[in-house]
Amino acid sequence: MTEQATASMSIQRTSFYVLLTLVTISFVWLILPYYTAILWAVILAIIFFPIHVRLERRMKGRKNIAAFLTVLLCVLLVILPAMIVLTSLIQEGTNLYQRMSNNEIDLNLYLNQIEQALPPSLEDWLASLKLGGAAQMREKISSGIMQAGQSIAGSVLSFGQNTAHVFVSIGLMLYLLFFLFRDGASLARTLRQTTPLSDTYTRKFLDKFAEVARATVKGNVIIAIIQGTIGGLTFW
Repeated sequence: MTEQATASMSIQRTSFYVLLTLVTISFVWLILPYYTAILWAVILAIIFFPIHVRLERRMKGRKNIAAFLTVLLCVLLVILPAMIVLTSLIQEGTNLYQRMSNNEIDLNLYLNQIEQALPPSLEDWLASLKLGGAAQMREKISSGIMQAGQSIAGSVLSFGQNTAHVFVSIGLMLYLLFFLFRDGASLARTLRQTTPLSDTYTRKFLDKFAEVARATVKGNVIIAIIQGTIGGLTFW
């Protein structure tokens, strides 16, 4: 009887692990097309959660209103500016590629003017790099610009074909973001209780993940500001 009970428990345990594996694979397969939206929802929730806490205090504990206002703030500060910049970049890149394809822009003429405007010291420095002659450099730059234009045009076509997927992803991100703001504290407590690690290690892991996410986003923003400033000064 003991052997039968042990065999039965072994079968049940094996069945449980097989079922758990299948459910996990199905879950990952289900969310895989939207992993970017889920990841950005988590990142935005981590970054804007302190603001949400302050809004919730101002709203005297009304979590739904505070979560809605924080999501609206994310849309106004992050999503709308990003979409405006992306749309402008795509339009300008497509225009540039079309004008270059129609020979409305003579790249060689512009590159010759830039070359003539360079100071002698900079020309000597470029020559010391052994990048080839001026003709080769012009050819490489022209080829690079054409390839970039083709890439942008391809991105425009892909974006147009996947418009529905893009809007579904944004909607899913905002939907998750609302509940992450509203129930973020309780979700974090549940996660700490269900993980096999101790509460101390789980807390440290979550804190480190939040710290890395904030540092990564802040670093990217600072680098983007520096690059934009340098680019603006260069064009000016």
